[in-house]
Amino acid sequence: MGAHKVLLDSDLNYDFDLIAIHCSLEPYRVAYMLNMHLTMKLARKKEDIAVFTPLQKEILPSYEYITADGSQLFTLVCNKAQIQVEKTQVGLFSGQFSERATVRLLPELGKVDYLLKVEDEGYAFAKANCIAALNAIPQIITAYELNPEGLRQKENLIFE
Repeated sequence: MGAHKVLLDSDLNYDFDLIAIHCSLEPYRVAYMLNMHLTMKLARKKEDIAVFTPLQKEILPSYEYITADGSQLFTLVCNKAQIQVEKTQVGLFSGQFSERATVRLLPELGKVDYLLKVEDEGYAFAKANCIAALNAIPQIITAYELNPEGLRQKENLIFE
């Protein structure tokens, strides 16, 4: 009997812009800086982003802003979080100890601290102006555009 192949056509449309932000501030401070310098009104979402690890579920804070006309949606999300992992060692120095581990929303972007996802309904988003304004903020180390199509786990960027 011949092999039966099932082809899944994953035709998800990733029609959003993605900006990587390197910054060592806490998430609420990054949102505040973006609100001040980009005239946004980012507010904490009621439901944060859940990342599932083999041991537990981790929550990454996220902030959202919808423009007054509803044409653009800005979502700021943490790309990484520090967690405490309890381990047990057996042997001469047996015992239980904890160590810190890092959980990432997009593991292939290991050095990116925050992601700014911009969804717009047919309007031209001034990406270059936004990146220039982000790089002008003294607390932000750097910001640059990412191509969502080149990411391996781009499904993690769908927050609905």
